Amino acid sequence: MRVRVRAGTWEEKKMDEWFKDELEAQLQAVVHVGADGLEASVSRVESFTGECTICKRRNKTSWIYDCSFNVKCQVGDEKVTLKIADMDNTDEEDYEIEVKWGKTSKRRAELENLVKPRGARGSDGLVPRVREAIALVVDTYMQQ
Repeated sequence: MRVRVRAGTWEEKKMDEWFKDELEAQLQAVVHVGADGLEASVSRVESFTGECTICKRRNKTSWIYDCSFNVKCQVGDEKVTLKIADMDNTDEEDYEIEVKWGKTSKRRAELENLVKPRGARGSDGLVPRVREAIALVVDTYMQQ
């Protein structure tokens, strides 16, 4: 879509489907194996909503994204949902990942250690691996 404004030309390119597809591809490849051999992996991305747009104005490009989605995971013998409620381009590192467990387990502490709900990129655990995959998607998006 192209809209003429007084100061020049404004172009927008919708990237919602590309962003969603790239998230699915990168996140479904995420697997983390703990020291004890327990495995945590991503099954799929669900409930993707939001907007991803590349805007060009006066020879400057802006990569805008504001989205929410759920990441379904298998952690040991439990199903886990990682909820990313508000991820946007204003601060690429400042989004929360909420962990929702499917059932109560006697091994919850052991499984939480594998997930590392508060883990930052570069550290050990499933959530840090998910953050790394999301960062890769954002980096690739910003090269479009």
